[in-house]
Amino acid sequence: MDLAVLATHGRGGLERAWLGSVADAVVRHVRLPVLLVRPEDDRREAGEAEEIVPRHILAATGGSAAGDASVREAARLARLMDARLTLLRVVSFPAGLASPYIPHAAEMDREVAESREEEARQALATLAGELEVPAVETKIEWAYHPARGILEAVEEVGADLVAVGTHRSSRVARAVLGSVADKVVRASPVPVLVGHVRTEEESAA
Repeated sequence: MDLAVLATHGRGGLERAWLGSVADAVVRHVRLPVLLVRPEDDRREAGEAEEIVPRHILAATGGSAAGDASVREAARLARLMDARLTLLRVVSFPAGLASPYIPHAAEMDREVAESREEEARQALATLAGELEVPAVETKIEWAYHPARGILEAVEEVGADLVAVGTHRSSRVARAVLGSVADKVVRASPVPVLVGHVRTEEESAA
């Protein structure tokens, strides 16, 4: 498995310093999946190396080509590392329906929620069946924002690595880090594997 590994620098929530200008440029331009690791300077001696051996990988997808591509990258890493793999789909809460001015609003909310969850479960089951990883687990997380749902799921399942996706623009030949992936990269307490969808030109190369 070809993989670029970079140490980021800086700390503090969603601050851009988390990523750093060099790592940011690599994520957006490199054609390989990128593993971003944030050094915990306060927990180690200066210059001390850290072995990265993930035991539980959480791979998030919203059903897009980019998300599914990152799942496949995570599956390859899980096979190499003999790690557990959990596929995650964040489902957003129904918005704008629960209103005292709309008859049967609560029932409508429930029906929408059940439909979204069932669709997500079926999509994850189909994707899991395509991966050559034994006993793939799946998880549905409800949240108002996908990034927050992903970060909460990392804590809930005890993952030590999380995978998110980007897509590459053939027009500008670089990866486009979406808002969800961007927030996860900057706030994740664990290393982040950033995968991307290859353009037709890259796939043919």
